Amino acid sequence: MSTLADSFLEDLDELSGGSSDEGETPTPVNADEKAEDGNDADELMPDASQSAKRKRQTTEEELPDEKTQDFAQALRSSVKQRGVAAVATLKRSPKYLAHVQEIQQFVDVDDATAAKPQQLEEGSAEYDLVVTSNDLMVQIDDEIEAVHRFIAETYAAKFPELDSLVPNALDYARVVKAIGNAMDLTLVEELPKLLPSSAVIGISVTGSGTSGKPLAPEDLKTCMEACDELLSLEKDKNMILRFVESRMKYLAPNVSQLVGTRIAAQLIGLAGGVAQLARIPSCNLQVLGQEKKVLSGFSSAAALKHTGVLFFSDLVQSMPPYLRMKACRAVAGKLALMARVDSQPHQNDTEGLVGARFRTELVGKMEKWQEPQKAKTKKALPIPDEKPRRKRGGKRYRKIKERLQMTDVRREMNRQSFATADEEYGDNAMGITSGRLGQEGSGNLRIMRKEQKQSSKKLRAANFAASSASKPPLSGLASSLAFTPVQGIELMNPEAAKARVAEANKKYFSAASGFVSVVKKP
Repeated sequence: MSTLADSFLEDLDELSGGSSDEGETPTPVNADEKAEDGNDADELMPDASQSAKRKRQTTEEELPDEKTQDFAQALRSSVKQRGVAAVATLKRSPKYLAHVQEIQQFVDVDDATAAKPQQLEEGSAEYDLVVTSNDLMVQIDDEIEAVHRFIAETYAAKFPELDSLVPNALDYARVVKAIGNAMDLTLVEELPKLLPSSAVIGISVTGSGTSGKPLAPEDLKTCMEACDELLSLEKDKNMILRFVESRMKYLAPNVSQLVGTRIAAQLIGLAGGVAQLARIPSCNLQVLGQEKKVLSGFSSAAALKHTGVLFFSDLVQSMPPYLRMKACRAVAGKLALMARVDSQPHQNDTEGLVGARFRTELVGKMEKWQEPQKAKTKKALPIPDEKPRRKRGGKRYRKIKERLQMTDVRREMNRQSFATADEEYGDNAMGITSGRLGQEGSGNLRIMRKEQKQSSKKLRAANFAASSASKPPLSGLASSLAFTPVQGIELMNPEAAKARVAEANKKYFSAASGFVSVVKKP
């Protein structure tokens, strides 16, 4: 934690940097006079000017460090002498005291009469008091943080580890008041009333081995005064917040029903009124009140980007982290509508029925976002038709019909000739006959095979392919015309050439010629 002196020094450096820049602004000088003065100075004492310049630079480099150390020491001593008044100035300002006193009067009247506040009109004293109270609460938060730093720095000499064990400012101030200068923390009976048991055990164990020493009476008194100052600021803040929340239901009832009185009070204070809040679009309402903290060197992975006061409303915080930005956008859209409703006095209602209805719709919508996805259900098969569907012709279906169709033999067995008696083919097969199959005088000599058109086409195609494959392929350049030097163009008959070859081979290879023996007869 940076000390108060360090923070004051940083502010001083910024101020001194600006003043030095302003001090270095050159004054207008006549160019001729400047040239003449420069030439005379260079001619008279060139070595003296250079040595003086070097001495000035060295002294300027040494002076800032010495000045900074002296100023820091003086600042620490001043803070130590003045006590908490050096850092806490808000409760000592007349404006703050008058504002708190005026709010206290309104709260006392409300508690005494138990009367409900009336409708607030823009421009009235009570309306302005509500709006300015929001800015005052922000100042109180800053003051509490400064006083907390002062207490931690002062009490670090007694218990340096307490700051990390109790990070909350209010709890830290209460624990410091309870412990005081006691070295044996097990004897402090108020700790279990202020903190949970796990935190009390951690403080007791750490306090038994701490390197701190008891504070001086003056330092302890200053530390206790700072703790009282911090608790008093928190008390004033709660009173102001109570006053603002009690007026929010009548200043902006629909906005209060949607996001709560605390968030509504902060938003109206930041905007400057209900009418000003109604002019802000929903995209800007999301970032209204955003805190821009510059943490150089720290990771920005956990930083909340594009978030403001609205992000910390109960509707948004009730959602899982991955849905909070989506919920914030939805709430901002409804908030812009509710601000426009509250900005019209003739449409205002003290119950905030429109805001309550919008909140119910948002809650239902957010619950649907978190519902698990519906599992894929198995779709039932359609009811099959009782009648078989007619199938169109096709190669596969024709093959099936050919394989399963009734044969001609079965067809003849099922037929019966007119005016003829059936004969049973066995004693044990009564009623089973062979029909017209094999009967005399039926007129059918044999069963004719039915010709299949598809089969006949395939058979012709197969025969044509086989015949073409047996013949040698003809060359595309073959011709029956021959060009001879004697007769010129001559029409040749290829079959005549084949006949001559056959006639020459007829003597030995003819089937009609007999066996010829090469052995001479005796």
